[in-house]
Amino acid sequence: MKFKIGYISPCVSNNEKILAEAQLEMGEKNNFLDSDEMCQVLQTSDVFKDVKCSAKLGIAKIEHDGKTIILNRRGRISVREAKDKNDAVKTIKFLVDFLVKMGLLK
Repeated sequence: MKFKIGYISPCVSNNEKILAEAQLEMGEKNNFLDSDEMCQVLQTSDVFKDVKCSAKLGIAKIEHDGKTIILNRRGRISVREAKDKNDAVKTIKFLVDFLVKMGLLK
């Protein structure tokens, strides 16, 4: 699964950390993820301990390894509090690989 980094900027809350946004690349689909399935998998996962998810809104907030990850059903991923660009990209790749492994992305 490919993704494209949209932008990287300093975090508002801590200018020594960065914020990065990425978009999954999967053709013309409006919704990459089924919201109900996304929430169920994330909330029952042993990988992510602190997950808040709204199937109705199609958005998940994940606290992982000192970073906040926001994922929406349209394939947008935001990573806050990353140490640097490499840390942000590794975090996004980790999440995408998890979603593929769990069968949420093909």
